[in-house]
Amino acid sequence: MMGPKVRRTTIWRRELAIFLAIIVWGVGTSSAPAADPARGVEILERAGLYAGPVPVHFIVIAQIAQPKAKDSWLRKAWRSPSKRLWIFVVGGVIVLSVVVGGWYLVEANKKKRPKLQVTESQIGPYRLQNLLATGHTSQVWEVVELSSHLHYAMKLLLPENVYNPVHRQLLFHEAEVGRILAHPNIIKIRTVMKDPEHPFFIMEFFPSGSLKLRIMRKEKAFIQEKVHDIFKQTMTGLAYMHASGWVHRDIKPENILCNSAGEVRIIDFAISQRIPNTGRPPFRGGSPEALLNKHLFEKPVSPEVYNPDVTKEFGEFILRMLAKRREERPNNFHEALMQFRNIKVFKTPAVKKEESK
Repeated sequence: MMGPKVRRTTIWRRELAIFLAIIVWGVGTSSAPAADPARGVEILERAGLYAGPVPVHFIVIAQIAQPKAKDSWLRKAWRSPSKRLWIFVVGGVIVLSVVVGGWYLVEANKKKRPKLQVTESQIGPYRLQNLLATGHTSQVWEVVELSSHLHYAMKLLLPENVYNPVHRQLLFHEAEVGRILAHPNIIKIRTVMKDPEHPFFIMEFFPSGSLKLRIMRKEKAFIQEKVHDIFKQTMTGLAYMHASGWVHRDIKPENILCNSAGEVRIIDFAISQRIPNTGRPPFRGGSPEALLNKHLFEKPVSPEVYNPDVTKEFGEFILRMLAKRREERPNNFHEALMQFRNIKVFKTPAVKKEESK
């Protein structure tokens, strides 16, 4: 007696679930075409509600409650030439509104930015302490950060060059190159301020004079004592730049800072450039040991082999510089420079750029 009662209860619960699902599924839909039981079974199967024989009236309800496909209002309007024109007009207005609104938000955001506080003794969060150097386009100041009381150096453009796009670009380029390079013998760049009226960048404060100043002051004893260390540190810094893919292009005593202890910092990367991806080193090796072995024992080939435009005399000069035996190389840098003075590097004459008037 219990079996049939349980079966009828189970069927009733399933039918109730199907009925409720059909009602929820069919809310807000229009009536479908004439009822088709087969179509109703298909709908229930897709909904996961068909599990065996179901009363016909539920199959019919499911088919009736199935939403009817409708064209969107946009499709209907697109078929009408007159309404299609309005679609273009309204769409254009919406796009224009978005562009204008975006521009307005950007400008409003700029106005909300706090203006850089500048006085005779302060630029932003830095107090001007001492003027260190003045060049053709810029000045370098010793400054003190107000929050930390730490000393830094600030490079800023002279007032007459503040709005010059070329000088601004050179200033920012110098700062960006300096931020990329991290070496004990290269000045460290800390921050860059691209303010429209007061552009500058902050670098480490290295209390010293340039090598040029020491030469002009005829500090003979200092130079004789420290010259080897100065050259070694300078070449180490430049070697790091080259290994990082940069060439300084303006190395001179004026751009080499040297303190009383003989410590060196290379400065001024305004015209530094990326090394073009051309040429090749004289030796290559699959490992540091193999490369070192070639440097010690293998005879290099002339650059003419890899670049036909290189002159024979320049190729021979390079081979003398790379000679293994000391007596076959120039005795010193001065001798190498004297040999190089009258050497033509490339066979093809250089094309001179016309100077802008």
